Amino acid sequence: TELNLFELGFSIGGVEVERVSKTLATDTETLEVLLPYLDSGTHSLRIQWLRGQPKASLKINTIELQSLEGDDSDSDGIDDWQELRMAVDSDLDETTISTRVSPYCLEGTAGYLPELVISGHKLGDIAAVITPPTAYKSFSNKYYADVSLFADDATVINVEMHGGLTQFSKQVTWSSTNIVDQSEDILLRANDSLLLEAVPAGSNPTDPATISVYEAGSSSLVAESIQTVNDRFAFQFTGEHQSQTVTSYRVEASVGGQSYQFYVNVAQVDLGLPPSTVLGFQREWTPASLPSEVELETSPMVKLAESYPVENPRTFTLSVGGTGPQAIVARIDSDQDGI
Repeated sequence: TELNLFELGFSIGGVEVERVSKTLATDTETLEVLLPYLDSGTHSLRIQWLRGQPKASLKINTIELQSLEGDDSDSDGIDDWQELRMAVDSDLDETTISTRVSPYCLEGTAGYLPELVISGHKLGDIAAVITPPTAYKSFSNKYYADVSLFADDATVINVEMHGGLTQFSKQVTWSSTNIVDQSEDILLRANDSLLLEAVPAGSNPTDPATISVYEAGSSSLVAESIQTVNDRFAFQFTGEHQSQTVTSYRVEASVGGQSYQFYVNVAQVDLGLPPSTVLGFQREWTPASLPSEVELETSPMVKLAESYPVENPRTFTLSVGGTGPQAIVARIDSDQDGI
């Protein structure tokens, strides 16, 4: 019966690490929960009784912390079961890539986010290090973090978990956007940057290029830079000068007596306060600011259906199929799929 069904949430340092549903066949039973890898030190454990039924009661008699032992087939000092668990709850695509947008939206898996360490440096200069980015939880054990890239060399991103026992490395190159060849609009997140250049085919290396950024639809100059052919202009598109859901810029270049231009659209996304709903019921949800070019992704238990025809502001029917932390993230369609 539902009186014998108990759902418990286990949190370490305020972060939920496990959720267990248990049907008790007798008055007293033992429940075992495997905690994530934790660094040496003091950690707070919270056990939360979820979805308690009327007339049901629960008493925790004892809590014991146990150390499990197992085989170590490769004699590396780490039990095989621990290596398997660490491999399951951590991953990162280590392929070398290039992107024209900085910061780079790094995505991976981490079983326990507080022990995740992200660092990095310039490929040709390990003394030139990045500012460690903040990692945010998305779905299940997934995370994302914005990593600022070096303009003059590739950026090496290092990710450590499990006290350094699990390590990943990824190399990302910030590629330039040649205004001469760019004809299509580019969609960015607020505060994304492009590395701009103007290099016509067969251009004279001594020809200067004037790169200008304007508010779209006006002559209001936002920034201007005079470059040689070998120079590149890093510009951050904040989108702060307009209040619309999409802010537009016109990027122009003048070089060798020719003019070129394209447009950059900056998506202003604000999902507002986290929506709440009752399990098993639907509700209407309208994000504060969500351009039509932006897609929403959700945890498996969250169901979203957009109202049709699509209007501004966009409105969704929201329902949740289970308890526990859920997530809704906005993602733009770009060469880096930034969150």
